[in-house]
Amino acid sequence: MKYFQLMSGDSTRDFSRVMLDFGVALVGPGRFGSILENQHVYEEKGHWAKLSWLLDASPGDRIVLHSGKSCI
Repeated sequence: MKYFQLMSGDSTRDFSRVMLDFGVALVGPGRFGSILENQHVYEEKGHWAKLSWLLDASPGDRIVLHSGKSCI
């Protein structure tokens, strides 16, 4: 089992309730489509380093949700 830390947004736009209520991890910027099919686009735009951990995530892994600067 692996652990990942994910921010729920900054203090002006906190998505922690959405993530917890619906059991999802919101990892963006999704505007370029699937990271599996569009890796080259995410690399060109400079987002690949922030998203590539998703390829290592598996069912059963844990995500620690970090909200703002002080709440985990």
